[in-house]
Formats: sequence, C-alpha cells, structure tokens
Amino acid sequence: MAAWREREAQRINIPRQRLVKDETLLEVAATGPETPADLARARGISEGFAKGRSGAGLLAAIQAAKALPDLDLPEAPRDRGGPSPSPALVALLKVLLAAKSEEHEVAPKLLASSDDLDRLATEAHPDLPALRGWRREVFGESALALKAGRLALGVDGRRVKLIGAE
Repeated sequence: MAAWREREAQRINIPRQRLVKDETLLEVAATGPETPADLARARGISEGFAKGRSGAGLLAAIQAAKALPDLDLPEAPRDRGGPSPSPALVALLKVLLAAKSEEHEVAPKLLASSDDLDRLATEAHPDLPALRGWRREVFGESALALKAGRLALGVDGRRVKLIGAE
C-alpha cells in the first residue's frame, strides 16, 4: 500500500501524505476493505476518493497484498522487547536537551534524537551518538548524571539551570 501511495502521489504530483496520511494507511491495512464503500469508512478517506481512480488503485493494492503467500510478506519490525521508558524521565531529558542546546547554540536534533532519549531512559549502557565525542561533552555527561540522580534541574529566572555535580 505504501508503494502504491508513492507511485500514485508521483503520478498526480502531490505529497504522499496529502494523498493518504500514514495513520489512514495503517487503518486501511488493519481493516482490509474490499469495496469502495468499505474503503470510504476509513477515517481520512472520502467517498469521492474511494469511488475514484485512486481508490480503485488502493483497493487493487490491498487485494494484491492479501493474495501474497505469507513467505512473501515483509518481516515485521522486531520490538525492542524491553521496558517502555518512563515518560517523566524522557520529559526531563528533553528539558535538559533543550537547555544544553540553548547554552551551546546547537540544534537539539544534532545532539540527540527522540529514540536516543528513549534508549537513554531505559538502557543501562546504551551505545548512542549522544554519548560519544563532542555530543557527550555537550549533553551526554549531563544526561547520564541526571539519570543517575547526580544532577537536578531548576529554574533561574527564565533559564533552566543544572543543580549538582556535573
């Protein structure tokens, strides 16, 4: 379905998310509609789309996928299987990231991604770019100290300040 969306978006020269959003594709994949009326029931799919050329193409992609033998289906991504990160700890790490980014005048995404923060919150010894080289100096050491309880965050006027040994 994603490949169909890519081809169709290119054919009509619009962004693929404008054609069918990711969430809508997931819903359509989960429900497996067989008729235009079924397709139109999906959130984000209009009746006009479902009955038109694009809807027919999407339904054809669904039918082709249903006809595939299980061995030809793509492998589902493996779940990390670990515990989910504490939302509070991830939020603290995000605040620390924003403060360090501001302090060093560097974009937060250059220091750590959302996935890095999740892994930092859950794994004992994650191997992340945020914990190597200049990123470790700018952000990583403070993040590890925060996680270990050796660092706290406070507010000094309008700025976040770090409290504790760094």
